[in-house]
Amino acid sequence: MTRSIRNNLHPALLMLACCFLTGSARAQSPADSSGSTGARLLPLPILFYTPETRLAGGASLLYFYRDDEADRTARPSTVSLLAIYTQEKQFTLQLGGELYPAHGLYRIETSVLGERYPSKFYGIGNVTAASQEEAYTVKRVGIDLSAMRQVADGARAGIVIRWERSSIVDRVSGGMLDGGTVPGSFESTVSGAGIQASWDTRENIFAPTTGNFTTASVVSFGRMLGGTNVFTKVKLDARQYVPLTEEQVLALQFIGVLIDGTAPFRELARLGGSNNLRGYYEGRYRDNDVAVLQAEYRVPIIGRFGAAAFAGVGEVARRPGEISLPGLWFAGGLGVRFAFNPQERLNIRLDMGWGNNSSGLYITAGEAF
Repeated sequence: MTRSIRNNLHPALLMLACCFLTGSARAQSPADSSGSTGARLLPLPILFYTPETRLAGGASLLYFYRDDEADRTARPSTVSLLAIYTQEKQFTLQLGGELYPAHGLYRIETSVLGERYPSKFYGIGNVTAASQEEAYTVKRVGIDLSAMRQVADGARAGIVIRWERSSIVDRVSGGMLDGGTVPGSFESTVSGAGIQASWDTRENIFAPTTGNFTTASVVSFGRMLGGTNVFTKVKLDARQYVPLTEEQVLALQFIGVLIDGTAPFRELARLGGSNNLRGYYEGRYRDNDVAVLQAEYRVPIIGRFGAAAFAGVGEVARRPGEISLPGLWFAGGLGVRFAFNPQERLNIRLDMGWGNNSSGLYITAGEAF
């Protein structure tokens, strides 16, 4: 599954678990809840819709806990086993975890993934025609590990490790991928390690109204553990939340990716998807580098319902110096929010995004950023 869609699954699972645990906590007496870890093993449904998957569903077995359930401000730890099948015949099986041991001093995130995922390829570069679209299917297994330690209030630093083996099993005969000139068009293994740091002053991780969240990483991929490609990826994700009134917020995000070396086409920086220039198919444009700037205005309407208006610009390029104003792609749209759990500020979102001769409908959990 594309990485941005997988990232939305954790909020969806956490949303359901928080709702369950909130109800359970209210039913407990003070004596029962004091010192309890609040651990639960929950079978949970999964349902979402994006242009890349169309209707998607599945199930997860989620283990959810806090070190001290009495401390509702503590970040919850989760371990999940999930299986997903989509209307586009994509299948994903994943075992993952996001842990906050030592009362949040450490943050450990891990994932073991196997999937068969039909998708679309439009070529490499910032100017590719819709007529170039060709279908392909990737089969892959991968392991991701991130471990960070708190080094100051709101600041964490640590390491990231990634390994993935993929093969393209279905290609268009005579197409771009079938020619073998596109890196990773047959088989590839990426194996890398690097460093990362984050700064987080948000008052809520699901729908923040103040503060900022910035994360940066540098990962070097090489020949270790069977790696077939040598490249370095630098990534920056910076978000700022500006309260306009007591209930209205302007969310801003900048995404920058720089790749030096030869990366498989599926590892390239890209535009499009449920979180990045909604309205374009994920990977509609891809290349070594990308710069994206997007904003979203969020406002309550009535009861549990809210609305959002969003817009963004972005561009991919072979080198950073090639990014220019004439090459920018624009996207924008409108959305509806439903507070699945108002106490935790957990939202289901329905967004309709439009790009240049392109559009997309997204129904999923959690905000885009």
